[in-house]
Amino acid sequence: MPAWDFRSSYGGLTSQAYRKARQRLEADIHILSGLVPNAKDAVSISIALEHLAEVFSLTDSLIGYCRCLSAIDTREQEAAKERVRLWEIHSRYYELITGLFHRLTELKKSDPIWKELDFSKWEWLFERVSSRWSFSLSPRALQLLYELKASNFVPCSDLYHSVNSHLVATVRTMDGLTKHQSHSQCIAVLKTSEDPKLRQSTFAALNEYYSQNAYLYASIFNMLTGFRLKGFEFAQMDFMAPAYWQNAVSSEAVDALMTAVRANRHMLRKSVISRALFTGRSAMDVWDLNAPAPLRREIHIPYEEALDKIKEVGKVLDERIPETFELFVEKGWVEVRQLPGKQNGAFFQGILSLNEPRIFSTYLGSFASMSQQAIMYGHAWHFWLQRELPAQERKIPRALMEVAGHFFALLLFEEIQEKAASMEEKLEALWQELTFISNYVINMGVRFDFERSFFEERRKGVLSVTKISNLLSEAWQAWYGESTAGIDPYLWINRGQFYKIDDYFYNYPYIFGTVCAYGLSEIRHRMPEVFPKIYSDFLFNSGRMSVDDLFKKFFKIDITQPEFWESGLKAMERKISVFEAEARKYSEKAVMENT
Repeated sequence: MPAWDFRSSYGGLTSQAYRKARQRLEADIHILSGLVPNAKDAVSISIALEHLAEVFSLTDSLIGYCRCLSAIDTREQEAAKERVRLWEIHSRYYELITGLFHRLTELKKSDPIWKELDFSKWEWLFERVSSRWSFSLSPRALQLLYELKASNFVPCSDLYHSVNSHLVATVRTMDGLTKHQSHSQCIAVLKTSEDPKLRQSTFAALNEYYSQNAYLYASIFNMLTGFRLKGFEFAQMDFMAPAYWQNAVSSEAVDALMTAVRANRHMLRKSVISRALFTGRSAMDVWDLNAPAPLRREIHIPYEEALDKIKEVGKVLDERIPETFELFVEKGWVEVRQLPGKQNGAFFQGILSLNEPRIFSTYLGSFASMSQQAIMYGHAWHFWLQRELPAQERKIPRALMEVAGHFFALLLFEEIQEKAASMEEKLEALWQELTFISNYVINMGVRFDFERSFFEERRKGVLSVTKISNLLSEAWQAWYGESTAGIDPYLWINRGQFYKIDDYFYNYPYIFGTVCAYGLSEIRHRMPEVFPKIYSDFLFNSGRMSVDDLFKKFFKIDITQPEFWESGLKAMERKISVFEAEARKYSEKAVMENT
């Protein structure tokens, strides 16, 4: 199974390569501390920008590297401690670049510096930083904010993962066997296990642990959100504005997306109800929302086979993809092993300074695992396309990262369904696609509304576990309706996106990416000859302009209007109908065979 190899990067926190990178970073910060306050002509500003570019690349890379080390074993503390120290340096970088850009905003357009300065590669980052919510804060307020972030805010996320790592769940299988599972293994069971008793037992064990530690989780959640809100209050900024800013997307575009999705909730619930009906139930048990298709045949897709399928579908976009994905594995940039203490879930981490696309997940041989790999390789391809660009033009908005990943998953679903060797294989792929829709649209809708309500209430004070649970229940009912039997009461705990320190409201980017992927798929089928080039250029430029402008430039689409979003939702509706038709055929065939 592919495993991470860090010898090509920094080796370890005590390695010579890591120490050199760290020393270079500290030296650059020292130089900038003396240079930025006195940078008042084109030459000194250019030198400052060069050092800022290196600091940006190195801090992003080293923080990402420590994230990778922590994810492999959440019980290991050194990487977490180093990550806090790096965030302190990262905070200093933001203070310095903010100070320099403040001076540039004060220059008149007629100032001769603009003629002498080659600023073309910095224009987008300049626009981004100068429109950031914290840009209006005084230098002293900004310094205090970042110092508090590094010392008090960042450790909260590590504490969350540490609490998760202490879980040892005792569960039972359908055969009556008793097993012990870690947190990441529990999450994997709910997504891949074909044993309904094990899924139910795992769900119960998780919730028992969450219930016992709910006060601690609630305290972490309250601290993270309270810190953010206080910063926004200082800047006199509504809490949603930075959530849009961090994705470089307009509020009008997100409003258009969410309005279209809300109007189609009844249709979207069919992605849950139709699967429940196939199993003979009117509503889906919550622990079965991510379960594999119940076709009573054991499925284990070897990793090599899964990767071959992903490489094959990638050729639709670029003939170089198969050999590129092989390179990722050969270089040790892909991690899919099952390990004790490993963080649950999957993520992509680009190491900018080394041009290394790092994929993290736990591969379990299921359709769900394979589709997750497709998403991760989609992210990695997006990163790889931009490898020749300067670091300051490679900060991809999360919403666009999800477009790249989810579009790749759709290519995989389509390929398997078209070439399925049996009715069962096609139905399994359709089942997984409906799970994909319900996860990334309905469940994310719950999270979006819940998080918004949480922020609203947190402005009034600290929320109790009961209050948090009530907010979640309201959001769940609004999105799932009667499609599920009960709710997932601790969704606010078992979804790590709520405890991220670099992003918040990391829920609507998934909805954006999914609906957008279906919309782009419609375009690909209408213009297959020219789509790959347009799409490649679209991804390549995703760190150079706003999301709204990208769609206008490359696809002539106004995403503040409903038409594009509605086209993606209609494509989902058609796919749900295909599943329902195939499910009827399968059931009729089973009845005939039994007769």
